[in-house]
Amino acid sequence: MGLDNGIVIRNGKGRNSRVKDYWNGIDAGNDIEVAYWRKCWGIRDEILDVLEEDVEGGGDYKLDLDKMRDVITVLKKFTKKDYWNENADSIWEFDEFKSNQRRIIRNLIRVYKWMKKEPDLEVYFYDSY
Repeated sequence: MGLDNGIVIRNGKGRNSRVKDYWNGIDAGNDIEVAYWRKCWGIRDEILDVLEEDVEGGGDYKLDLDKMRDVITVLKKFTKKDYWNENADSIWEFDEFKSNQRRIIRNLIRVYKWMKKEPDLEVYFYDSY
């Protein structure tokens, strides 16, 4: 078992064609997985810091508009090679992961804009730890 983290929109299928499902082609019911990281402990830790909750790991954590903005800000730091090398604590090398990270950020910016239009949208960070 490994560390898996991601961001999911509950009951979002078919509601916004600009938001891309990370696992395009795999049926997840009405949920859309908009971000996914495997064995990226540093990214996980920094997102949990943004949540500012008493988290011990494992579980789902609701993201409101402010927290989503802060998560995007955190993720942008990981697009810089030096920051990645010092903080990602991952099995992945920067060059292996950078395009994935940029794709995730673009998608989360779309989700952020969607959340502004639909404040009741249910967006969660999940932590498998």
